[in-house]
Amino acid sequence: MTEEKRGRILVATDFSPASQEAVRTALRMARSADAPLLIAFETRLFFFAPATGLVVRDYLTNQPADAARSKVLQAFQERMAAPELQERFDYADYGAVHAAFLLGRLLGREVGLKHSNSLGWEDIWNSNIIFLGKPNLNPSIRYSLEGKDFVETEHGAAIRNLHPLPGEPELYRMAATHGAGEKYGLITVLPGPQPGRRMMILSSSAAELMWALAEAVTSPARVQEIMSRVIPPSGEAPPAFQVVIAATFESNVPVRIRYVTHRVSKAP
Repeated sequence: MTEEKRGRILVATDFSPASQEAVRTALRMARSADAPLLIAFETRLFFFAPATGLVVRDYLTNQPADAARSKVLQAFQERMAAPELQERFDYADYGAVHAAFLLGRLLGREVGLKHSNSLGWEDIWNSNIIFLGKPNLNPSIRYSLEGKDFVETEHGAAIRNLHPLPGEPELYRMAATHGAGEKYGLITVLPGPQPGRRMMILSSSAAELMWALAEAVTSPARVQEIMSRVIPPSGEAPPAFQVVIAATFESNVPVRIRYVTHRVSKAP
């Protein structure tokens, strides 16, 4: 296996058939060759103010119906004399772009891309899904995560550990900085509603974490580290599990990625 430096992080570049198959098997995502694979990525809600020519966003406002309750947007409209705000869903996090590229390169097969706000039950029923983004913004994904051991807090400031083991904290708190410090992401693998289908959810409120999460599930060395803890002595990967990872960032680049903890969960 060869490695190359990207920033200060070492990224595995051995994508031999044996390595790819090991990763596929461990993550249980590409086993059903007859099913399409969809990568669903998030598009953030922005607002265009025609009176000013500006595009604005309140990070706490993620649905158009919530705009009227945003004090930040109201203050902007008053100060800028901008009575009209037009919703826009045409901006994606740069971390999601990195993630989609890494996942597509690893899997080496035709991959579909779809905005998460247009992802429906038909897609989840017929496809293998990799979801990138905030699960609370998509009803289908939010429903799939009900009853799991790890969830994000309301505004994404931390990952809540609902059933801490001895020595584990109840909260894994994010650094308050943007693009720097240590932050936490969540990998959730589930069977799909139809036999033979799989779902992987890479979730975090921090935009830069999509890059780190994708590295965690595409670098053979990182997958081996994670799955060596998840797979029991029997050698059979569980159908449903969650993994918490920590990533340290400098200038929006993940310079360190590490396993934190995991839970094997009951399949829905």
